[in-house]
Amino acid sequence: MPISLSMVASRAGTSKAAVSRAFSGSSEISEETRQRIFKIAAELGYIHNASRSQHARLIRSQNDSSVPPAERTNLVTLLFYKTNRAHVYNVPYYQELIGQLDKTFRSEGMNIIEAYPQNEKEYSRIMKTASTDALILLSNIEYLTDEFISLLRLYAAHKPLVFLSNYIGKYKNEFHSVRADDFGVGTNGAEYCCENNNGEVVFVDSGLGMAVVEDRFLGYKTVMYRENRQ
Repeated sequence: MPISLSMVASRAGTSKAAVSRAFSGSSEISEETRQRIFKIAAELGYIHNASRSQHARLIRSQNDSSVPPAERTNLVTLLFYKTNRAHVYNVPYYQELIGQLDKTFRSEGMNIIEAYPQNEKEYSRIMKTASTDALILLSNIEYLTDEFISLLRLYAAHKPLVFLSNYIGKYKNEFHSVRADDFGVGTNGAEYCCENNNGEVVFVDSGLGMAVVEDRFLGYKTVMYRENRQ
């Protein structure tokens, strides 16, 4: 049974309105209460209907002259986590990716702002204060803790948020992501090894819990089971 707003409110000991305000970013509730609601929602697996909240905010802004309409900045934040600019621009993959993103956005009259937070506190500050139209998350996303997901949900309820070239495993169905076919990479690599080697074919994991590695491992396992070599 889907987790409802009422169930979150009941567990949090608040009203449904308070839970709704927490996800809408309302200043009518304290930050402590907001974070407690987010934590309980994450524990229950509650998925917030962002489009419904956006529609409600639009109606409020149309009927309340004190609420200023959202203004487009034509800027997008490209956020790298736990890395630095020198490293990013020394990796050909990232160079090509950023180049294509910049080209695409510029053709639409938009520009990219890069950010390189080194911990969740910096990450949180950037997300809360960024006045850009959207957020693209790159690099080391798997290091984000479960507790941080509530902040991602809050941002995604207001603006587009996309994981690029990665995703957080257990939450991959909650957020938009664009990524390479790493399952195909694992499949093709395993098939090649099986065709050219009669001995043991081994998959070596980095041990970092990276989502892209999990995809490649799934591709590898698919071939191994098919070849009866598992």
